[in-house]
Amino acid sequence: MSEPRLVTLAKQRDALKAHIAALQLQLADAQRALRRNEIETASFAPVYVLPDDVLKMILEEAYEHDFDGETQSCATPGRDPLPATHVCRRWRATALSLPTLWRCIHVHGSRPLLQLWATRSGLMPLKVTCQFGWKEKRLGRTRDMYRTRVQDLVELGQRWQHFHLEVDSTQSLFDITTSIDRDSLQSLSLRYLGGDDEDEFMDAHLPSFPNLKSLSIANIPPSSISLPQPSLAFLRLSWCGYMFSEALRSISQAAPSLAELTIESAGRSTDEPFDRVTFPRIRKMTFCSVFLYQEFFKLFDMPALRSLVVRDTNLVDMGYSSLYDVSEAARFLRNVTHLTMQRCKVPSRSPYHKELFRYSPSVATLSLCDTANADVILRDLAEGDAQLLPRLQALELTASHEPPDSVRNLLPMLSQFLETRRRAGGTLKTIKLGRGLEGDMRRGFSSAI
Repeated sequence: MSEPRLVTLAKQRDALKAHIAALQLQLADAQRALRRNEIETASFAPVYVLPDDVLKMILEEAYEHDFDGETQSCATPGRDPLPATHVCRRWRATALSLPTLWRCIHVHGSRPLLQLWATRSGLMPLKVTCQFGWKEKRLGRTRDMYRTRVQDLVELGQRWQHFHLEVDSTQSLFDITTSIDRDSLQSLSLRYLGGDDEDEFMDAHLPSFPNLKSLSIANIPPSSISLPQPSLAFLRLSWCGYMFSEALRSISQAAPSLAELTIESAGRSTDEPFDRVTFPRIRKMTFCSVFLYQEFFKLFDMPALRSLVVRDTNLVDMGYSSLYDVSEAARFLRNVTHLTMQRCKVPSRSPYHKELFRYSPSVATLSLCDTANADVILRDLAEGDAQLLPRLQALELTASHEPPDSVRNLLPMLSQFLETRRRAGGTLKTIKLGRGLEGDMRRGFSSAI
């Protein structure tokens, strides 16, 4: 290439570079102008002109940590109000003025962080969560570190109201629960992450909490519960192996205020002699993932029972011949007014539900929540006689996880069921349709009703 040509190309290159530099300056100026405009207009956004009381309500709704109704544990550790203090000065001042936002303490941070939460919570009752399992081990944390963190919070023991503990050592489980203040605690949730050998709990008992209202234990034998527990109103037993009459009877005698009992992933011991256990005040009973839960009908006597919930149970695998004695079902279900089946799988052809409904004469509300083949239940009711749920007044349906064919079958089955009720002289006062039954399905149900 000739030298004049090279000179021309070099001049073109320099000119293009100069033009690019000028464009970049113009771009920077435009970006700064746009940013200034965003800042100026953002000050007029609704979130910045909200009254203080409305902003407080929003922050409390977003960051207040209520204990979960099933696990009795706080929300996830990453969901804390700290980011709200970094939005602007007003948000920071508002967040710091709300001690309810800082009352849920997770024992996984540093000592200064725990003290920060304890200080900002003021005098509010605390919700403390301590979790130590394989995830924490992978992060290089030790059991002694967590025990030390809990000890740092013991001086705030009179403010402890809710405590959730997950640990893989029985020694740590008993050491930590023994070290905290027992008089102020109202809700306690314990989960053992070790093996399922009950010998590890031999002759070991949890401390007694005189004002405890809610107790949830997982992978811990019920015999480890220290008695008495005079104020206990809610009890959840999860992954506790076989339920023995002796342990359950001790609980019924030592917890006279017990009003709600949940049994999850457990079974009834069939090796021991039959001996019925009476819970005089229980009004709600929940079976979750309990195979052949009807065996408990023989074991329990609950004269005050009004609500029965069956969750996450595959009824297809249950042979009718081994379900339960009819007289025991009639005795157990005689006063139940609210029957809920949630995330259950129903057999397509089985007399089970007809028998269950026949011996539930007081049921006024039937809830079918995400129950596979819910159309089968409606068909059983539609094809049955007037003795099936004679006092039924309300029907609740949700079908977010239903197979499409099952959802489509709900409409004709509901129409047939309503017609059967009309002929028998009975009517439903309330039909509630939840998620999964929107649009055309909801309009179809409305026309059928």
